[in-house]
Amino acid sequence: MASPVSNGPGFFGIVFGAMFSVALGAVLAAVYLVAQPAEVVTAAVKEPEEGKVYFIQGAAGGGRFRLPKGI
Repeated sequence: MASPVSNGPGFFGIVFGAMFSVALGAVLAAVYLVAQPAEVVTAAVKEPEEGKVYFIQGAAGGGRFRLPKGI
């Protein structure tokens, strides 16, 4: 009669499996978010449709804001 295997997965196998599952989840989440269509709007929508993604586009040059000196 053959004896049952008493050794489980090693430390390397457990760490590799955990890192692989996290990486695979991140890739699948990124693909899911990229695949969703987004409607570009210039102002907030009064009554958004359920399940629709909106991108509120900012003003041109909006990143040029500077804080006054001394703050």
